[in-house]
Amino acid sequence: MLELAEFTHLVEIRLRVDLNHATPQSLLREELSFDSLAMIEVLIMFSNYGINLPEDLISELRTLGDLHHYFNALSPRPMSESESLPEAADLGSPAVAR
Repeated sequence: MLELAEFTHLVEIRLRVDLNHATPQSLLREELSFDSLAMIEVLIMFSNYGINLPEDLISELRTLGDLHHYFNALSPRPMSESESLPEAADLGSPAVAR
């Protein structure tokens, strides 16, 4: 299971944004300014970890906590504590730069 801080760090790297102020209740669109491109990047990040969100679920994602929950709930295997988080280069070139 990936802790919220670690998950948030992955999103920060992927989207090149600062989410230090974000909480699990932070609204993706209204508070964190996630647009459709940002959501596509997050979905690609999920896919890189073997997580494929059903289409009907994607439209229900409202908060950072929602993303974190489904990342952990749908992960094909739990991340071990010894498994390191990828560097920005490992995540590919993000399409969104803010």
